[in-house]
Order: sequence, then structure tokens, then C-alpha cells
Amino acid sequence: MKEYVIDAKDMNEKELNRAIKEKATSFDKLIIDNPDSRHNICAGLTEDVEIEINGSAGYFVGTMAHGPRIHINGNAGWFAGDNMTDGELVIEGTAGDGAGQGIYGGTVLVKGSVGSRKISSYQV
Repeated sequence: MKEYVIDAKDMNEKELNRAIKEKATSFDKLIIDNPDSRHNICAGLTEDVEIEINGSAGYFVGTMAHGPRIHINGNAGWFAGDNMTDGELVIEGTAGDGAGQGIYGGTVLVKGSVGSRKISSYQV
């Protein structure tokens, strides 16, 4: 398996997505370090590629994706996987409102909670 690591530390959203789309055609797996909750990561990605995001992603991660398998080792903002047509999005942490909203195909799995506010339990 050919892997490539993208360090997103000094990239803006457009630079990061451009790098993802360019490298996805030549590698089986992309590892994204230092995502720093950037929005729109993997937006519109149509390659059959595995993506591992080491950290949290912002709004619309994996939006309009068709084919990639995206794994987030952290949390995701609102509308993760929005309008996905094929592929997989796994979020190890929590996700904001609208996770999987408008999905046409594929799978969105959030292992933590989903919603706009953190709900904590308490005893009365």
C-alpha cells in the first residue's frame, strides 16, 4: 500500500484540498496531520482512496464525496458527510449537527455523540 503524509499545519483550506486531490490519484492512503479543525477537508473527493485524519476536522468534512474511506481520529464540525454519494466516513469522536444530512449513499458512523451542544448527564 502506497501511503503519503500531508502536514496541513501551514496550509489553508484550498491548499489542503488541492494537495489531497492531487495525491489521491497516486496513493492508496493519505494521512493528514495537523488538520486543526479546518473546514471542507476532502470536499468533493471522488477517488477510491483511504484518508486518515489525525485530529479534528471542521465543518463539511467529506461533503459531496464519492468513493473515499475517511477516518477521523478526533471530532468533526457540522454537516460531516453532507451530500455524500458513496464511500465511508468514520468519526472516532463527536460531530456537530447535520452529520450525514442529505446523504445519497455510503456510510457515516459517529462513535461519539452528535448534536449542536454537548449533553452531559447529572444526578438529581
